[in-house]
Amino acid sequence: MASYMYKVLGTPTGTTKNTISVWFKRSKLTSSQGLVFANGNAGGLTLNSDDKLQSYNAGGALKPNRLFRDTSAWYHVVLTTDTTLGTADDRLKMYINGVQETSFATRTNPSVNATSNLGTATEHIIGANNDPANYYDGLMSHVQMVDGLALAPTEFGQYDANGVWTIKTSS
Repeated sequence: MASYMYKVLGTPTGTTKNTISVWFKRSKLTSSQGLVFANGNAGGLTLNSDDKLQSYNAGGALKPNRLFRDTSAWYHVVLTTDTTLGTADDRLKMYINGVQETSFATRTNPSVNATSNLGTATEHIIGANNDPANYYDGLMSHVQMVDGLALAPTEFGQYDANGVWTIKTSS
């Protein structure tokens, strides 16, 4: 049985800046699977059938060249949006396991001051896309959406003594 979670959020504090952080471990490859979406396909993360991660937000899109095919590994993705920035490539950033992605199959930058549906009073879906369909098949942990701030991945993760990227938890 396919399942997902959703919530309609309250009044946003800022629609030009936000951050999504998701830890995930895949179970199924070569299928489209939604991780996190704001209704209307206006913002979120999905795994495509080519095993690449795709992000959308504020009219921009990022699709790294990296493949996500290791079903034994946990991945951490952070998507930051800050459309108030003057440099186009700084407005939408993606980090995988603490490292900023710089090689993209697709890159479309948001316009200056473009607004995002992430964090607004619209349905937010975890574990499917905006239909909902393309249900996620795997594990997810520490799914976080921060409205009004574009945060660094070090807010959510850290390197341990062995150089492995791990979840940062507070005391």
